[in-house]
Amino acid sequence: ILSKINDSLDLKPIDFSKLKAKNTHSIAASEGVLYEASAYIPKWKLLAVGFRKNQQGSLGLFDLESQEVISSSENVHKRWINHVIWVERRNMIVTCSNDTRIKVFAVNVQGKQIKALTTFRGHTNLVRCIKYLDQEDLLVSAGDDPDIKIWDLKSLRRYATISTDGNTNMDGSIAYIPQEKLVGVGFKSGHIRFYHLYSRTLAFE
Repeated sequence: ILSKINDSLDLKPIDFSKLKAKNTHSIAASEGVLYEASAYIPKWKLLAVGFRKNQQGSLGLFDLESQEVISSSENVHKRWINHVIWVERRNMIVTCSNDTRIKVFAVNVQGKQIKALTTFRGHTNLVRCIKYLDQEDLLVSAGDDPDIKIWDLKSLRRYATISTDGNTNMDGSIAYIPQEKLVGVGFKSGHIRFYHLYSRTLAFE
């Protein structure tokens, strides 16, 4: 598996400190946005942004052409929003938060309407990162508790749990290798571990 991954990777580093900002926009009633709390919606040219106010998390849709917030939902999370993703296949926005919850929203009327669909519960600590697996139509989540959760976005229910044998503090992004059906997570300890999605066993570290 490792040889296949190495052969397929052609990574070129980018020094983001040398990039210049094209535009800057302020978000009303916002005290800040965390580093992965935004997602681009290409078909409507919108930016979904999870921002915080008074320690709570709100969700807004920003029109990049008109440069206006066209819809928002306030205090959808009791704590900060850590990650926002757009699921094109289902017209859904998914958010995760320090409040241990994952929330799923339907987006209608070309982004002018956000409707809360469900809340995924099951994590016992901060949820740091989420990733949608398009080929599987599944959502993967991880955070400060020792389990990786897998959710079915069709039935809006939990699909499975991958145990990390007590390893906690998963942070950053979740990786997926579709050819091998492997889910990768990074730990604050400095380790990266890949797990088989369906057998839910450790593949390599």
